[in-house]
Amino acid sequence: MIYSMTGFGDAQGTLDGVAVTLEIRSVNNKFFKLSTRLPDSLAGLESEFEAILRKRIARGSVAVTVRTHAEQTESAAGINAGALAALLKQLEPFRGPGVTVDLAALLRLPGVMAAPEADENFLERARPLVLQLLDTATEKFFAMRAHEGRALAADLEANLAAMVAARAAIGERAPFTVKEHHARLRTRVQELLDSAQLKVNEEQLLREVALYADRCDISEELSRLEAHVVQFRETMNAKVQADGGAGRKLDFLAQEMLREANTIGSKGADAAIARGVVELKTRIDRIKEQVQNAE
Repeated sequence: MIYSMTGFGDAQGTLDGVAVTLEIRSVNNKFFKLSTRLPDSLAGLESEFEAILRKRIARGSVAVTVRTHAEQTESAAGINAGALAALLKQLEPFRGPGVTVDLAALLRLPGVMAAPEADENFLERARPLVLQLLDTATEKFFAMRAHEGRALAADLEANLAAMVAARAAIGERAPFTVKEHHARLRTRVQELLDSAQLKVNEEQLLREVALYADRCDISEELSRLEAHVVQFRETMNAKVQADGGAGRKLDFLAQEMLREANTIGSKGADAAIARGVVELKTRIDRIKEQVQNAE
């Protein structure tokens, strides 16, 4: 199956009175690209995040955000006694009769309240929880990618079916083009020779028809186009992708299908074939656009 490159997942947990929220989201990108936003206390996990996600995601621009905040409990935060003492000392010259210190206001100043995650050992204690949250969020992320991937596959299959129908119509029409050219050529030559009372040189006429048939033969292109469609479907429906994602291979196959369609259009000198080629190229363009969304 194929996955969409857009997805979202999140997970929440608590450690030592600290609530931890992790979100993972992605958008289209030709390659795998990871950006992380982590609190300073968890910055050491960035390389581990990349190693884990690179193994599971073939391509896409992936963003992982981790937020922490202290819960409203007694253990959620402690007073940074040193910072508070320094503030009180700086305020001494301003204290006097009628002047009071608002401790509540002081506690709201940056650095006065020490959050539990500020201690040096918080990273090691939080690491198991954060990695578990990453795994949970990633499962939700892939579930969303799979859901959108199924819709993407349905659209691709509809365009492939229209391509197959257009190719079949071209294949049915192709054998008649040489016969019709032969008849037109004989008629024109005969009209020119009638006035001169000459006969048509059958050998030269057949040679000209043979050259035309060789130039307009599109059977090889039709066969390759059919093979590309078969391989496209096999890649799209494979349960496990060899390189972790089908997008690059599908994009390459779409380009090859467009190449065959262009060759058929240049060789098939026939109005009905030209209409079929227009339909082919229209569907292939839609496929090329859609596979840019596939991982």
